[in-house]
Amino acid sequence: MSSKCAIEGCGKNVLARRLCSQHYSRWYRNGDPLTVTLAPRGSTATFVRWLLSEAHVLPPTCILWPKPCPYPQARIDGQQVAVHRYICRAVNGPKPSPKHEVAHTCGRGEEGCVHPKHVIWATHAENMSHTVIHGTSLRGERTNFAKLNEAAVLAIRSTDEPADVVATRYNVSAHTIRTVRRRLTWRHLP
Repeated sequence: MSSKCAIEGCGKNVLARRLCSQHYSRWYRNGDPLTVTLAPRGSTATFVRWLLSEAHVLPPTCILWPKPCPYPQARIDGQQVAVHRYICRAVNGPKPSPKHEVAHTCGRGEEGCVHPKHVIWATHAENMSHTVIHGTSLRGERTNFAKLNEAAVLAIRSTDEPADVVATRYNVSAHTIRTVRRRLTWRHLP
């Protein structure tokens, strides 16, 4: 009597760690039995073409580029292209307007997701709203140049002390304190 894979809806026989061979190999390669990471056979162009030809049967989980990199590049038909743009163009047609860019509906574009069903054309504003929804937007403490954190911003907004006094306490300029208080910066906080 063999047991079935622990992944819901799989139903295949277990190989190891309560996973079937397919889910076990995914877990072994990248630590997650649901994330598909495929190694290209031959050139990267061959891999991209295969990916597009198999788009209709791919699992709904992200397919990460085999070599970890944000927004991977490949040489296709003699040109260096951004893979996510190439795939989006192949699946969704040309850009609707020059203002459109590729947006990842999965929120894992920076991790190298190249799943054909996870890319769409969107305006910059729509793409930035996706980053907020997925929690990948660079605002507040996530930026490289932030000198304040959320707790400090909330404390600054709750005090009536002069801006220069508060600025000295947090080692920032009085102008920074005033922009925080007027909600010109850190607008996402109450």
